[in-house]
Amino acid sequence: MFTEILLLNPVYITLFWAIILNLYPRKGNEPKRFLGRFMIVAFVVYLSHFFFFLELHNLYIWIDSFYYFASLAVFPLYYIYVLLLIRDRRFSWKLHGRYLIAPAAMFVLVAVGYIRMDDETQLNYVSLVQHGISYVGKGIRYMETISLMTKIVFISQVVIYVILSYKLTSKHNREISDYYSNLESRRLGWVQVFNLLLFLVSVSSSVVALIGRENFQGNNLYLLFPSLVFSVLLFWVGYLGNTQKAVHTEFHNVAVLHPSEEKIPDRLREELLNLFEEKKYYLNKDLKIWDVSGHLATNRTYVSRIINHEFGQNFCSFVNSFRIKHAKELLSSKKNHSIEEIADLSGFGSVNSLYRAFISVEKIPLKEYRNSHRRTTVGS
Repeated sequence: MFTEILLLNPVYITLFWAIILNLYPRKGNEPKRFLGRFMIVAFVVYLSHFFFFLELHNLYIWIDSFYYFASLAVFPLYYIYVLLLIRDRRFSWKLHGRYLIAPAAMFVLVAVGYIRMDDETQLNYVSLVQHGISYVGKGIRYMETISLMTKIVFISQVVIYVILSYKLTSKHNREISDYYSNLESRRLGWVQVFNLLLFLVSVSSSVVALIGRENFQGNNLYLLFPSLVFSVLLFWVGYLGNTQKAVHTEFHNVAVLHPSEEKIPDRLREELLNLFEEKKYYLNKDLKIWDVSGHLATNRTYVSRIINHEFGQNFCSFVNSFRIKHAKELLSSKKNHSIEEIADLSGFGSVNSLYRAFISVEKIPLKEYRNSHRRTTVGS
């Protein structure tokens, strides 16, 4: 009974999230619904484990091909999910189908292997060979080769998709700092948490793949660790996916000019500073670089180059430096503003944004700065 509970934990969790996430309306919820499909595939993986460890051989013969596909599709599907969060509006076989070629190919190869074997050999392969017991029969060597290939492909995919997911989210977070002043709703910190979970799942899955499922059989303690690890991680992936919203950041397609291609008009630097120092353009909480370039009637690339090369900052840090200066003036005023008021009056979208920007610019927490300023004022 204890074995059944251990094996069914991830089955229940993946089925639960598969149902919840697929109940969302199609419009505006493509990432959530796709994560629901991811959970369906994960459900097939853990249902296969249930049949395997309980030695339900006749059932396992029919599901084994789907297990090979599902186990290899989990990580590509996760990467597609991240793409749908950040870049792509909807799933497309033309655009995303290539990520599933390896799982589909292994599915076909395994299915061909079962077709080649007669009923008795199929049963012996599932009941003996897959449980670590030697058996000689038609098609057995072929299936053993396919099994080894699957482990190699699986571990290769783990490395590839963990790296791709990390690079994709890191690139996104870098780019938005060059175009947006308010990163609160656009920075994908929670996706980085996803990536950490993916890495943990990847390590656990690779260990299981290298050891072989058959070596976890016969001792409940051996099943306890992978069952708990996968159950907890899958639950949190589902939970975070259920609370997230897609962030499709629009990067305007403006030609990027090389610094040597065209000289930046001399007036732009002065007009940019005037826009911030005199007109206080930074008080716009959702200010974007295209707003600035539009107001200056110039190219976004010019504005970006001035900020990057002449001020040594990205757009977000450039805007926040003026906001922090404004916040410090409010802190020095006679009126005792609350932190919430200071954040709002300085152009920040939230108090947390103010805290982060302040410590980034001033290298000291805002509250510590305020207390120090109060002591100085009282002392004088």
